Amino acid sequence: MTKRVGLVLIILGILIAAAYAVVALTTFGISEKQLYSGQPAPDYAPIELSYNNVTYTSGAIEYSVQASFDVDRLNPDNDPEKFTAITNAANAIRTAFEERGYIVSEGGGSEFIKGTIISAGDLTELDIIMGNDGYDVGTSSAKVERGFWNQDYIIPVPFPFDGAEDSVLTAMTAAVSAIPGVSASDVDTVYNYGSYYSTKTIESNADYVYYLNNGTTGSYVHEFRVNLSEEPGDYYLVQHAPNTVSAYLILIVFALVACGTVLFVSGSRKRL
Repeated sequence: MTKRVGLVLIILGILIAAAYAVVALTTFGISEKQLYSGQPAPDYAPIELSYNNVTYTSGAIEYSVQASFDVDRLNPDNDPEKFTAITNAANAIRTAFEERGYIVSEGGGSEFIKGTIISAGDLTELDIIMGNDGYDVGTSSAKVERGFWNQDYIIPVPFPFDGAEDSVLTAMTAAVSAIPGVSASDVDTVYNYGSYYSTKTIESNADYVYYLNNGTTGSYVHEFRVNLSEEPGDYYLVQHAPNTVSAYLILIVFALVACGTVLFVSGSRKRL
């Protein structure tokens, strides 16, 4: 009897493994998304407008906007009128930040201006700042592609400058466009998405992926860059996660086969 039960368990384990193998071959796919190639984006424009959504390895979260000007490239002849126009654009952006209550910081004179929209120590603090009560039910547009060992969540990334109207991004773009001699090709719009997950967990088709070292903490930043003369493309993040179904099923199959083998061998010895 023991030998027969052991044999049944072994056969059951094999059948489950075979059935799951068929399911895996017919339903699991491999993501064909083109991910970051490992090279930084070349030829930055002399004006850069950025929207940043960064989560640090410490758990801190920051939303900010910033504008930077390469004055040497914009005004190689040191034209006083051109320099004044650049300064006016920087002042207009600073004013737009201040009017919205952002915390304004600058660097390199008027060449770099940053407006911090929200800064929180962790998700709980962010929820308090945003007024989230925890009862809102969100929807996800992520597509799931399952593999045998892993599954990928493909998450679309909306480009914040695309179709932005009556926002601080519009004000920033209008300010730099008013500089005489500046064309759309002189302006890069950038979305920086920073995560505490390394590129082993989250990849993307960003133009540039790097680790931002911020003292005792940091962030893995995915930089999506679109020149103002171009249309944004389709951008996405790919989050890798283990396929727990496969892992648990293999453990079950192993347990069935191991238990069945023990019973089968035990039953065989009793007959001897």
